[in-house]
Amino acid sequence: MIEKVGDTSYMKVDNYVVKCRAYPTKEQQEKIDKILDGIRVAYNVTAYEISHGNEELTKPDKKDSSVRWPDFAQCMKKDWLDYLRKYHEPVTNVPATSLSSSVYGIFGKDMKKAWETKRLPCGLWRPSFYTAKHPRTSFTVRTMASGFDISEVSKASRIGVTGLGKVKIRGWRNDLLYGDKPSCTFNEYYKGQRKAFGVTVSKDNCGDYYLIVMLQTVWRPIRDVAEKIPVGIDVGIKEIAILSDGTKYENKHFKKEVRSKKKRLNRKVSRRYGWANIKFREEHKKDSEITPSKGYERAKLKMARLERKVARRRENYNHFLTNDIASKASFVAIESLNVKGMMKNHHLADALSDAAMSDVLSKLKYKSTWHGAEVAEIGQWEPSSQLCSVCGYRNREVKNLSVREWTCPECGTRHDRDINASRNILRIAQSNRT
Repeated sequence: MIEKVGDTSYMKVDNYVVKCRAYPTKEQQEKIDKILDGIRVAYNVTAYEISHGNEELTKPDKKDSSVRWPDFAQCMKKDWLDYLRKYHEPVTNVPATSLSSSVYGIFGKDMKKAWETKRLPCGLWRPSFYTAKHPRTSFTVRTMASGFDISEVSKASRIGVTGLGKVKIRGWRNDLLYGDKPSCTFNEYYKGQRKAFGVTVSKDNCGDYYLIVMLQTVWRPIRDVAEKIPVGIDVGIKEIAILSDGTKYENKHFKKEVRSKKKRLNRKVSRRYGWANIKFREEHKKDSEITPSKGYERAKLKMARLERKVARRRENYNHFLTNDIASKASFVAIESLNVKGMMKNHHLADALSDAAMSDVLSKLKYKSTWHGAEVAEIGQWEPSSQLCSVCGYRNREVKNLSVREWTCPECGTRHDRDINASRNILRIAQSNRT
């Protein structure tokens, strides 16, 4: 749904995520780290007990009582949580909703997701655990609307978080509107309401903190486009997206640009006394109290900042191109690709991960829906590259990826491989609609 307020058009979005940089005080940082450590302990203990068939957390198979399956609902019950708090002191630091809520709790969601990839009975399931090398990095709590202190003048605002108090943030979107019609700011709409929000507190590898808030039914400003057109999209390696109107979006290769610098940092990290060093790992097996050196932590931080910079640049570019496509499309046709399977090809894996093709397709789908465009997928085995988009002749030689241009022997049309494929994707998707 799109409404106009003055000269600005607003689009209604049912679920919208706002991610803000958080600036907790030192005391709040310590509390966040204690909560993360408590969740790590709670998760690891629970996962261990389930995998070893604890009768309180498992249920027998309907046909064979000797086989037991995880009962994730029991993991969030009061009896089990009281046990964790009694015998594992770090768990007492964790807010109750971060453990027990069916929506925000860590057991029913994270652990179930990990188990469902293999779906093995308790005796055979070997869950992954959080460790010092791979720590827990986020938790979610419920916060009432009254806990939001959003400034409409300055860039800094504050959000109340259970157990932490008001946390300073930057990056809140004041251009969003709320209500049945786009007429109210956040403060105006939620003033006096007893509305609960899920607020996720996260910490990245660089040690920076973020607050992520899920908002329901907001109005987001959008760019006006005079005339929208149906668009077919072919994704690739050299160009990340090729449209049926001939527009091409370059694959920027952000990871490739810093490859030599990352290589130097990798060598530096592996020489320092830490998890990337073989000597440290061997000694840590003998004495778990050994910790990485300060030099290792500094080198690891430099690596994390470099990787974050690459990820941010890629994320920003992917937002730009998907916004640009979605805003001008009345109908979006894409090919359903098995990106996970394609990643197994070692010739393509690095380029695919650098382009984040799955991320592009995901963003394209939800942003097209936001802009009111229908999204249709065609089968991944459709010969979209081999068909002439003018006469329909199939040239099987185009199956070879080295063929970038070809001339149709039937009608004589000269084709760019990718543009021709995107036009065929659009044609096939439109024909499937009827």
